[in-house]
Amino acid sequence: MLTVGVALFATFSRFVANAFLSSKQPKAESGEPDGELDRMEWLNAEQQAALERLRVRVGELEQIT
Repeated sequence: MLTVGVALFATFSRFVANAFLSSKQPKAESGEPDGELDRMEWLNAEQQAALERLRVRVGELEQIT
């Protein structure tokens, strides 16, 4: 019972610590946009670019075999 209590307290304290730390993190300086919608669009564009790179690579590998 004591172990369960310690585990619950540790989980709760980790949650609270993450809440405080995540709100104080500086904004990314890698060119990511600030708005939530802009961030989603940016991530979508990054994903599409990565997908295109994979398609090109798969095409290159298919030509080899």
